[in-house]
Amino acid sequence: MDGERYTYKVKPTIEYFQALKEFLVEHKWNQGQIIFIDDRKDNTEASVKVGIDGIQFASAAQLRDELKKRGIILENEKIRNEQTQTAQ
Repeated sequence: MDGERYTYKVKPTIEYFQALKEFLVEHKWNQGQIIFIDDRKDNTEASVKVGIDGIQFASAAQLRDELKKRGIILENEKIRNEQTQTAQ
């Protein structure tokens, strides 16, 4: 660490989300499968500006609805659907 300088980036700056995006690319994570969830609107807006999907969290029900809009089915909902189909 001799002479090394570390800089920290904080939300909601564009630099923070650009660094996150670079991290995803560096680690070969599919950015299209990443959703940034935060309770602050400015944070989710900043993530969207750099191309990372963002959801502002307000409640569990609202988050479930937002995930459903994106075609994501939660595990307990998937189990419930399977049980309903089996019962029919």
